[in-house]
Amino acid sequence: MMSNPALIDQFLPAFDFSEHYRINIHASVEEVFSVVRTLNFTPSIFTRILFRLRGLPRVATSLGGLHEMGFVSLGERAPVEMVLGIVGKFWAPSGCIQSLTVDSFKSFQTPGYAKAVWNFSLFEIQPGWTQAATETRVLCLDKVSLKRFRFYWVLVRPFSGFIRKRILIALKDQAEHRKSHVS
Repeated sequence: MMSNPALIDQFLPAFDFSEHYRINIHASVEEVFSVVRTLNFTPSIFTRILFRLRGLPRVATSLGGLHEMGFVSLGERAPVEMVLGIVGKFWAPSGCIQSLTVDSFKSFQTPGYAKAVWNFSLFEIQPGWTQAATETRVLCLDKVSLKRFRFYWVLVRPFSGFIRKRILIALKDQAEHRKSHVS
């Protein structure tokens, strides 16, 4: 029997850059997925500072906050995967974030921009234990955007990775805390 391809593959199967991070959580896949939907992304002062340094008008603290910043929910397969997408000129001070729907995200091909997808995927590693993973992929839509993003990525990659690792730690803490209060 063939398994369904990951949703992230449906939205950005080819890409120029990617980052992966994982963490094991003592909670079921269903419990962790429930927390993903309500996750407070920024319990860390360092994460809040990094968001502010990026020049974001407000700090995203949840999925709702990410939507306000221009991310679009591309899809989910509850309780195993959720995918967000965004298009912009991430290297520019304003980001030039495009307001898109799922369909316009798929079809967006304007040179000078980059498309990014970010997922949360969950895998049961044994009963009561989940591996939560996040992957970020970026596709630059022409050679100029590739050159600009590459320079930008050298500068922000360590901080971007730090934020994603902190988000996974927050997910672990919140899922295990919720589980301990329900048990």
